[in-house]
Amino acid sequence: MIESQVKQEKLAKARIEKAEPVFIEMFGYEPMFYGHVCEYADLLEESISSGEPKLMEHDSSIFL
Repeated sequence: MIESQVKQEKLAKARIEKAEPVFIEMFGYEPMFYGHVCEYADLLEESISSGEPKLMEHDSSIFL
């Protein structure tokens, strides 16, 4: 099970590498997301396909 999770996370990171620059170009800002990488990848791709941003703009004043 752990191998499967690691594999999913690696695939999600590859999806993010492709989708994040497209998101930034489409919406004009760097997205912010605090959660699992798979969810982030899904939201990036959903934003790109729908044309509607599903992620907030990165705010450097916010710290967790």
